[in-house]
Amino acid sequence: MGKTDNQEMDSFYKEMAELMPKLMRQFLKKGPSALARGNISMPHIFILGMLNEKGSCNMSEIAGELAITTSAVTGLVDRMLKLGLVERIRGEEDRRVVKVKATKKGKNTINKIISQRREMMMKVFSQISSQDREKYMEILRKIYLALEKTGNKKDEN
Repeated sequence: MGKTDNQEMDSFYKEMAELMPKLMRQFLKKGPSALARGNISMPHIFILGMLNEKGSCNMSEIAGELAITTSAVTGLVDRMLKLGLVERIRGEEDRRVVKVKATKKGKNTINKIISQRREMMMKVFSQISSQDREKYMEILRKIYLALEKTGNKKDEN
């Protein structure tokens, strides 16, 4: 990469570093009400989404997906238990195996969040042309693939 390329990437980085937090704050402000009120955190939503898809997960599965330690997941799940969003289920064959499953309240919460997120996205992206939405999705796919190729910090240590 030449000097011009480095300058262009540096300029790109600076604008992204400034814009991304602003964008995230706007999405949080206008996003799902439970998230905006601070009743539930992004990791909680992620966990509920996983449980919504898979039915139940063990702590190490959740830790792997969130790229955090199992003990950190335990703290998140403990808070979710207190909020009545999840329950722990012991394995029938091996009592040491503990799975986490969404309660009815947890399922209702994630479904409401998904619905509110969809509504907000529809409102926002309806203001952007179909061609720009397609370009946006194309770029997001490329970014996702680039991130997959680079691996993660955890693997490099």
